[in-house]
Amino acid sequence: MGKEMLEEGVSNNKQMRGISDTLDSRYWKGGYKSKSVTRAAVHGVYHAGVGICKLYHGNAKGFHAELCRAGEQFAKMGVNILNDLNNKEYIEEVIEDYL
Repeated sequence: MGKEMLEEGVSNNKQMRGISDTLDSRYWKGGYKSKSVTRAAVHGVYHAGVGICKLYHGNAKGFHAELCRAGEQFAKMGVNILNDLNNKEYIEEVIEDYL
C-alpha cells in the first residue's frame, strides 16, 4: 500500500476489487454490481480509510480525492456526506487541524 499513499487521485486496488467481487457474488442478488449496497459499503470504507492514510502521509490532494470517492459510494446507500467533502473550506480546516 506504500505507493498508493503518494497518489493524488483515487486508488484502484485490485485486491480490494476482488474482495468486493467475492462479497457481491455471495450476498448481492440485485442485478448489476453498480447498484450493489455491499459493494458501495466495501468501497466507501476502503476509500475513506485510504484517504485517512494519505492525509497521515501528508498527501492532502489524495485525501480529498479519496474522501470524495467514499462519499460517492456511501451515497449509493442513501448516506450523504458529499456536502461537507465538496466544501473546500471544510476540507482545508480538517487538513490544517491534522497537519
